[in-house]
Amino acid sequence: MTRILVFGTSVDHGFYDTEGGWVQRLREKLDKYTINNQDDYSIYNLSISGDTTERILNRMENEIKARNNDEALQIWLEVGGGNDSQVELETGENWISREAFKENVEACIDIAEDYADEVVLFTTTPVDESLVYPMPWKKSHGYKNSEKEDYTKILREIVENRELTLVDFFREIDKEAWKDRLEDGVHPNAEGHEQLYRIAKSELKKRELIPEDLDSRP
Repeated sequence: MTRILVFGTSVDHGFYDTEGGWVQRLREKLDKYTINNQDDYSIYNLSISGDTTERILNRMENEIKARNNDEALQIWLEVGGGNDSQVELETGENWISREAFKENVEACIDIAEDYADEVVLFTTTPVDESLVYPMPWKKSHGYKNSEKEDYTKILREIVENRELTLVDFFREIDKEAWKDRLEDGVHPNAEGHEQLYRIAKSELKKRELIPEDLDSRP
């Protein structure tokens, strides 16, 4: 049996997707695979809307301990700085500084590696700045792709230095085309989540972290 724990934010939780988001889409595939094969995969989506790397760091060890039962364990971390990089319009400062972000990501990986057989990192996703700078639901702050790109570069460097697996949504997505797949400028619609699902599935298969014949019928 393989348990997969997913830590992330609202995009990973599946906001605005009637099918539950990209993680849920993968779970449904793995559930069907488990029913029809001897291999057993279980996904636990532990993503919370509004989380930063600081909040994920503060809760993740307790979340892992509650679900760890000495079976094969994968931990997937979407700690790409999507919320960390929010800009406070009045000061120009980020919600979580770049320095703190780097420290938090390193600490999250350290905890994950203490428990997991495999650790996978995921980047954040682009936004439509015309809709979310400032954010209608938080007018004191806004999202900018240039800020998200800076945090993504930090994450890429960490992953390269530690020789980990990275699913790079930010690199794979065409930012202009992506605007049509956003519900509110930040969160993908069903079409956007389908794209994230396909990117994640492809990259995870390449690294043999999920079954190659995941889509085959019994």
